[in-house]
Amino acid sequence: MKAQSIRFRWKVCLVLMAPIFTVSVTGWTQSSGNQPLMTEPAVVQEQSTGGYLLLGDNVDLFGVYRQRMSQQADFGLRLGFTDTGDGGVTLGGDLRYYLGYLEPTFRLDFAAVSGLQLGFAGNAKIISIPIGVSVGTTVAADYPVTLYILPHARIDTIDPDGAKSNTQINIAVDFGSALRLSRQALVPIVLTISEQVAFTVGFNYLF
Repeated sequence: MKAQSIRFRWKVCLVLMAPIFTVSVTGWTQSSGNQPLMTEPAVVQEQSTGGYLLLGDNVDLFGVYRQRMSQQADFGLRLGFTDTGDGGVTLGGDLRYYLGYLEPTFRLDFAAVSGLQLGFAGNAKIISIPIGVSVGTTVAADYPVTLYILPHARIDTIDPDGAKSNTQINIAVDFGSALRLSRQALVPIVLTISEQVAFTVGFNYLF
């Protein structure tokens, strides 16, 4: 039985706790405006760009550009639209750091991920900070598929009227898959379960 321990680089993980910037312009409830991170454990080889459709209590269209920073880290930037409330625009970002893998009977990869969301519409505002760990494995086949789970905590601060804010810690889980059609084409699918359930499907082009 082969095993490799995960070397957690705590200084880097602490950097992940200071997520990069996300802005959303829309109307907000406790669970609206939160798009999935779309982060399986493996970082991109160089760059990727993708488009996504989210279906839930609201409908979102958003695109994500990812850039490799090192062998173990990459970041993503996003732009999209949502019909939450009266509708709005979303801008976002996330950071992913590959932690390592375990291989008792099959390989499991681990990555720390985080992000920050700030939204507002009129007097209403939201600040949302998701932090979690992505755990997944890749099934070898003619069309390899990566299956992963991303449990994460989300600190949500909502100010619905500009006068009084409410902060909650919510737990969400992303059940994701990424089907590789070719060396450059990837089809990601994510089911998100939190206060509400959402389904996201997309297409990624890898550079």
